[in-house]
Amino acid sequence: MALDFTLVDLPTPSDGKNNRSGKAAILKPKQLEELFDELVNERDRFLFGICYFTASRITETLRLERADIVQQTITFHGRNTKTKTTRQAAMHPTLVTLMEEYKLPTAGPLFPGRHGRGQLTRQGADWLLREACERLGWVGVSTHSFRRSFVTQMAAEGKTPAQIQRYTGHKNLASLLHYFGA
Repeated sequence: MALDFTLVDLPTPSDGKNNRSGKAAILKPKQLEELFDELVNERDRFLFGICYFTASRITETLRLERADIVQQTITFHGRNTKTKTTRQAAMHPTLVTLMEEYKLPTAGPLFPGRHGRGQLTRQGADWLLREACERLGWVGVSTHSFRRSFVTQMAAEGKTPAQIQRYTGHKNLASLLHYFGA
Protein backbone atom coordinates (compact mmCIF):
# COMPACT_ATOMS: atom_id res chain seq x y z
CA MET A 1 0.00 0.00 0.00
CA ALA A 2 1.46 3.37 -0.97
CA LEU A 3 0.70 5.96 1.70
CA ASP A 4 2.01 9.50 1.59
CA PHE A 5 3.49 10.67 4.90
CA THR A 6 5.30 13.61 3.39
CA LEU A 7 4.37 17.02 4.69
CA VAL A 8 7.25 18.45 2.66
CA ASP A 9 10.07 16.95 0.64
CA LEU A 10 12.81 18.06 3.01
CA PRO A 11 15.05 15.56 4.78
CA THR A 12 14.50 15.15 8.52
CA PRO A 13 16.98 13.94 11.12
CA SER A 14 16.61 10.53 12.70
CA ASP A 15 18.23 10.22 16.11
CA GLY A 16 17.25 6.56 16.53
CA LYS A 17 17.07 6.75 20.34
CA ASN A 18 20.17 4.57 20.28
CA ASN A 19 22.05 7.12 22.33
CA ARG A 20 19.62 6.30 25.16
CA SER A 21 19.00 10.00 25.79
CA GLY A 22 15.36 9.10 26.38
CA LYS A 23 14.04 10.71 23.22
CA ALA A 24 11.88 8.68 20.88
CA ALA A 25 13.22 8.18 17.36
CA ILE A 26 12.23 10.64 14.66
CA LEU A 27 11.03 8.81 11.57
CA LYS A 28 11.43 10.06 8.02
CA PRO A 29 8.46 9.74 5.62
CA LYS A 30 10.02 6.69 3.93
CA GLN A 31 10.47 5.00 7.32
CA LEU A 32 6.84 5.75 8.18
CA GLU A 33 5.77 4.06 4.94
CA GLU A 34 7.83 0.96 5.82
CA LEU A 35 6.41 0.86 9.33
CA PHE A 36 2.79 1.25 8.20
CA ASP A 37 3.31 -1.55 5.66
CA GLU A 38 4.48 -3.73 8.55
CA LEU A 39 1.45 -3.05 10.79
CA VAL A 40 -0.86 -6.06 10.65
CA ASN A 41 -4.30 -4.47 10.26
CA GLU A 42 -6.28 -1.38 9.34
CA ARG A 43 -7.07 -0.56 12.98
CA ASP A 44 -3.38 -0.33 13.87
CA ARG A 45 -2.59 1.79 10.80
CA PHE A 46 -5.45 4.18 11.62
CA LEU A 47 -4.43 4.35 15.30
CA PHE A 48 -0.84 5.29 14.58
CA GLY A 49 -1.91 7.44 11.63
CA ILE A 50 -3.90 9.59 14.05
CA CYS A 51 -0.87 9.81 16.35
CA TYR A 52 1.27 11.03 13.44
CA PHE A 53 -1.04 13.29 11.45
CA THR A 54 -2.55 15.01 14.50
CA ALA A 55 0.64 14.97 16.61
CA SER A 56 -1.42 13.44 19.40
CA ARG A 57 -0.14 11.47 22.33
CA ILE A 58 -1.05 7.79 22.38
CA THR A 59 -3.28 8.14 25.45
CA GLU A 60 -5.21 10.99 23.81
CA THR A 61 -5.70 8.87 20.70
CA LEU A 62 -6.79 5.78 22.60
CA ARG A 63 -9.41 7.80 24.50
CA LEU A 64 -11.11 8.93 21.30
CA GLU A 65 -14.74 7.95 20.87
CA ARG A 66 -16.51 7.37 17.55
CA ALA A 67 -18.42 10.63 18.10
CA ASP A 68 -15.11 12.57 18.20
CA ILE A 69 -14.76 12.23 14.42
CA VAL A 70 -17.15 14.44 12.50
CA GLN A 71 -16.63 14.56 8.75
CA GLN A 72 -12.86 14.99 8.48
CA THR A 73 -12.16 16.61 11.84
CA ILE A 74 -11.01 14.92 15.05
CA THR A 75 -11.79 16.53 18.40
CA PHE A 76 -9.50 15.81 21.32
CA HIS A 77 -11.47 16.76 24.43
CA GLY A 78 -9.69 18.51 27.28
CA ARG A 79 -10.70 15.81 29.77
CA ASN A 80 -8.56 13.37 27.74
CA THR A 81 -5.51 15.54 27.03
CA LYS A 82 -2.39 16.14 29.09
CA THR A 83 -2.88 19.91 28.98
CA LYS A 84 -6.64 19.69 29.69
CA THR A 85 -7.41 21.78 26.60
CA THR A 86 -9.74 20.75 23.80
CA ARG A 87 -8.30 20.93 20.30
CA GLN A 88 -9.44 19.93 16.84
CA ALA A 89 -7.33 18.55 14.04
CA ALA A 90 -8.24 18.43 10.37
CA MET A 91 -7.55 15.06 8.80
CA HIS A 92 -4.70 14.80 6.28
CA PRO A 93 -5.77 12.99 3.06
CA THR A 94 -3.67 9.94 4.00
CA LEU A 95 -5.41 9.79 7.37
CA VAL A 96 -8.78 9.93 5.60
CA THR A 97 -7.67 6.95 3.48
CA LEU A 98 -6.60 5.04 6.60
CA MET A 99 -9.96 5.82 8.23
CA GLU A 100 -11.87 4.58 5.19
CA GLU A 101 -9.93 1.29 5.28
CA TYR A 102 -10.71 0.79 8.98
CA LYS A 103 -14.25 -0.29 9.83
CA LEU A 104 -15.12 2.40 12.36
CA PRO A 105 -17.27 1.30 15.27
CA THR A 106 -20.77 2.81 15.23
CA ALA A 107 -20.41 4.15 18.80
CA GLY A 108 -18.15 3.96 21.84
CA PRO A 109 -14.35 3.76 21.84
CA LEU A 110 -12.74 4.35 18.46
CA PHE A 111 -10.24 1.60 19.26
CA PRO A 112 -12.04 -1.13 21.21
CA GLY A 113 -10.06 -3.46 23.43
CA ARG A 114 -9.89 -7.20 23.33
CA HIS A 115 -13.06 -8.93 22.26
CA GLY A 116 -14.65 -5.52 21.59
CA ARG A 117 -14.73 -4.54 25.26
CA GLY A 118 -13.45 -1.25 26.69
CA GLN A 119 -10.68 0.47 24.82
CA LEU A 120 -7.29 -0.68 23.60
CA THR A 121 -4.74 0.05 26.33
CA ARG A 122 -1.53 2.04 26.05
CA GLN A 123 0.39 -1.15 26.81
CA GLY A 124 -1.47 -2.93 24.02
CA ALA A 125 -0.61 -0.17 21.56
CA ASP A 126 3.04 -0.23 22.69
CA TRP A 127 3.13 -3.97 22.08
CA LEU A 128 1.64 -3.63 18.56
CA LEU A 129 4.26 -1.05 17.62
CA ARG A 130 7.13 -2.95 19.24
CA GLU A 131 6.20 -6.13 17.32
CA ALA A 132 6.20 -4.27 13.97
CA CYS A 133 9.52 -2.58 14.76
CA GLU A 134 11.11 -5.88 15.78
CA ARG A 135 10.11 -7.39 12.42
CA LEU A 136 11.85 -4.43 10.75
CA GLY A 137 14.89 -4.72 13.02
CA TRP A 138 14.39 -1.21 14.41
CA VAL A 139 15.17 0.04 17.90
CA GLY A 140 14.28 3.28 19.61
CA VAL A 141 10.85 3.75 18.06
CA SER A 142 8.01 4.39 20.49
CA THR A 143 4.47 5.67 20.26
CA HIS A 144 5.88 9.15 20.93
CA SER A 145 7.98 8.86 17.75
CA PHE A 146 4.90 9.79 15.71
CA ARG A 147 4.45 13.09 17.59
CA ARG A 148 8.17 13.94 17.39
CA SER A 149 8.28 13.04 13.69
CA PHE A 150 5.29 15.22 12.87
CA VAL A 151 6.66 18.20 14.81
CA THR A 152 10.00 17.79 13.01
CA GLN A 153 8.21 17.69 9.64
CA MET A 154 6.24 20.84 10.48
CA ALA A 155 9.46 22.62 11.44
CA ALA A 156 11.09 21.48 8.18
CA GLU A 157 8.06 22.90 6.36
CA GLY A 158 8.89 26.29 7.86
CA LYS A 159 6.14 26.49 10.48
CA THR A 160 7.00 28.70 13.42
CA PRO A 161 7.16 27.27 16.94
CA ALA A 162 3.98 29.24 17.78
CA GLN A 163 2.12 27.68 14.83
CA ILE A 164 3.31 24.22 15.82
CA GLN A 165 2.29 24.88 19.43
CA ARG A 166 -1.25 25.75 18.39
CA TYR A 167 -1.54 22.61 16.27
CA THR A 168 -0.02 20.16 18.77
CA GLY A 169 -1.64 21.57 21.89
CA HIS A 170 1.59 22.14 23.81
CA LYS A 171 0.76 24.18 26.90
CA ASN A 172 3.85 26.36 26.70
CA LEU A 173 6.45 27.10 24.10
CA ALA A 174 9.34 25.90 26.27
CA SER A 175 7.97 22.36 26.37
CA LEU A 176 7.75 22.37 22.57
CA LEU A 177 11.25 23.74 22.04
CA HIS A 178 12.85 20.73 23.73
CA TYR A 179 11.94 18.80 20.55
CA PHE A 180 14.45 20.99 18.74
CA GLY A 181 17.20 20.61 21.32
CA ALA A 182 16.62 24.16 22.57
